[in-house]
Amino acid sequence: GDVFPTPFDPVLPGVEVIRADVYDDAQLLPCITGADAVVNLIARLHGSDAEFARTHVELPRRIAHACARAGVQRLIHVSALGVTDTRAPSSYLRSKAAGEQALREVPGLQVTVLRPSLMFGAHDKLTNLFADLQRMAPLVPLAGANAKVQPVWVEDVARALMRCLEQAQTIGQ
Repeated sequence: GDVFPTPFDPVLPGVEVIRADVYDDAQLLPCITGADAVVNLIARLHGSDAEFARTHVELPRRIAHACARAGVQRLIHVSALGVTDTRAPSSYLRSKAAGEQALREVPGLQVTVLRPSLMFGAHDKLTNLFADLQRMAPLVPLAGANAKVQPVWVEDVARALMRCLEQAQTIGQ
């Protein structure tokens, strides 16, 4: 299975980095056991229908069932802007919608779903790519004339996650 290593080991008070194959229930369950809440940030931007299904549908289902087995009721799931239903125009969005639905199948789970747009931060590949392109050329081509991007600062998403954990009224939203 895929192993999702962290690109660096952050030194943050109260943060413990645990490396595990999240597709292996024997490794996933101990990561969740004893937690007050779980936040699922795992996603992929590119891949086949099967890869999207594995990451965006199978994994949230595994996480939800692991939460139920471990007695963890609270789950914050980061989905994507534009997710409406499983008939969405792209494999990415269809798989994200199916993953959200999979979370609703586990009784007693207190789920909040966030749907941010493309996130950017100080060292991301997206904004730094555009910055590099602008250094080389005065004009930067977009994906199309009607292309729209609504990026969100990663720290704003982090703040929203924290608020969701703190505010029970976000459950089911």
